[in-house]
Amino acid sequence: MKDQRGVDQILTEWEEQDQRLAEARKLRVPKPKEVADELMAIAAEIEGYGDVPETDVRLQVMDNGSWSVHSGDASYDTDHRGYWGASTVDAKLSKKDAMEIAKDLIDQTEDQYAQSARRNR
Repeated sequence: MKDQRGVDQILTEWEEQDQRLAEARKLRVPKPKEVADELMAIAAEIEGYGDVPETDVRLQVMDNGSWSVHSGDASYDTDHRGYWGASTVDAKLSKKDAMEIAKDLIDQTEDQYAQSARRNR
């Protein structure tokens, strides 16, 4: 019984520490509209073959809040720091779809950030 109380106390302390860390260290992400605007610009420049040409896109968010959207072949990305989200856009991208993709990319970066925070405790 005494050992279980010690374990419970340690678990409670860890949970409280996790909560404090989460509140103190939130990832600053871009607004969905900012990312959507970047996606629309990329879609406007897509050239290719087939009925609807498409390209891969990636959102990179750094710890300091800076971010960028990369497009094309991921093997050309040389800066692997930060947290990432990935998707695809095509030449017929609508504003509504751009917003949905932007939100998904941001969610992916936040999920990756949360996983990283759990591994680093």
